[in-house]
Amino acid sequence: MDRSIAATTIAACTSPKTDCASSQALWGLLNYTNFANNGDWHNGRMLASGPRVNPWLQEATDRKLEAGDLVAFDTDMAGPFGYFADISRTLFC
Repeated sequence: MDRSIAATTIAACTSPKTDCASSQALWGLLNYTNFANNGDWHNGRMLASGPRVNPWLQEATDRKLEAGDLVAFDTDMAGPFGYFADISRTLFC
């Protein structure tokens, strides 16, 4: 694989096909991508959008993303071979 599983999960989460998904659905996609590539686990469900971005570290809910939302997440994931990736991103939807 040309890039880390963490980078792959972020790319999956930010693809155009995720428009109008809930933050829970995006968190599920992050987990699925990690597990599908022999990853292990995530520490928490830190993914929020819109008015839930601040304060930081809010967990995913069923709130749907809307155009113009900020989407913030923290991977805190154990990937394949036991490596740990703690990547935080805030993106404009």
